[in-house]
Amino acid sequence: MQISRDSFKKQLRKTTLYCEELFSEYERIAVERDKLVKLLHETENENASIHLLGDTITQRVGHLKDQLKV
Repeated sequence: MQISRDSFKKQLRKTTLYCEELFSEYERIAVERDKLVKLLHETENENASIHLLGDTITQRVGHLKDQLKV
């Protein structure tokens, strides 16, 4: 009976350590995912700003062309 109990405790300890490792890995991946999501949002905002700048430049060039035609 004692051997079985010791074996069970050993297996439980191994399983607990494995679960702790898995959870640590999950936390690390979650932090990395959050960083990537933040970077994605920053990139999307930069792209929107660049698009707006391009539209503004296009509009100004159009106005300059119109002024030259007059």
